[in-house]
Amino acid sequence: MFEPEYIPEESIDNLSEKHKEEGRDLILEIARRLFAKRGYAATSTRLIAEEAGVSSGLIFHHFKTKSELLQAILLSENEIVKALTAALQEPDLTVEGLLQLCRNFFIDLLKPESSLAQHLLIRVEARSITPSIDAFAASISEQFPVIIAKFLQNRIEAGELPDGLDTLTAARALQSAAVCTLLSNLHHTEGWEDKVIPLIDAHLAYWQQSLYASSLSS
Repeated sequence: MFEPEYIPEESIDNLSEKHKEEGRDLILEIARRLFAKRGYAATSTRLIAEEAGVSSGLIFHHFKTKSELLQAILLSENEIVKALTAALQEPDLTVEGLLQLCRNFFIDLLKPESSLAQHLLIRVEARSITPSIDAFAASISEQFPVIIAKFLQNRIEAGELPDGLDTLTAARALQSAAVCTLLSNLHHTEGWEDKVIPLIDAHLAYWQQSLYASSLSS
C-alpha cells in the first residue's frame, strides 16, 4: 500500500510505476473528499497535495489540470454504472428485485463518508464549472435512465409489466425521485436512517404503482 509521504518533484521519475499508480489512487481519493467537503473552487491542488502527503508535481504528473483531476473522479462513476448494468442483466431479476437493488443502493449512498454521496455532491457543483465538465457529467447521468428503461422493456416482454408503459419516462421518474431524496438528505445527522429509509421505501412503492397506472391511462 502506498503510504502518504512528501515526494519531491525531482524524485518523481525515480518512483516505480506501481508507486506512481498507487499515488494516483491516493490523490483521487483525497481530492474527492476535499471537493465534496469544501467545493471544487475552494480546493487547490496545493491543499490536495498537502492532505495526500505528496508534491504538487506528482499531481500534475498524473493530471495536467485540476479540471482533468475532477473529470477522472467523475469517470470512476462508470464503475457504478457497470455494476448496475450487470445486475440488471440478470435474467431472473424481477421488478421487485430492481426495487430492492435500488433501495440498497440509495441507503448505501446516504451512509456517512459514502464515496457515492461525495460523487453526487461533486457532480452538482461540477455542472457550473465548465461546459466540458457539464457535458461529461450529464453523459454519465443519462446512462442511468437508459439502463432502467431497457430493463423495464425486458419485463414487458416477459409479461411482468403491461404493454403501453413509457419505459424511458418511467426510468427518468425513478431517477428524479432518487436525486431529490438524496440531495435533501445528504447532510444528515445521527439517526438519519429512521427518517430517510421510510422515505425511500415510500418513493419506490409509489414508483412501482405508477408503472401500472401510467400504462392503464395511456
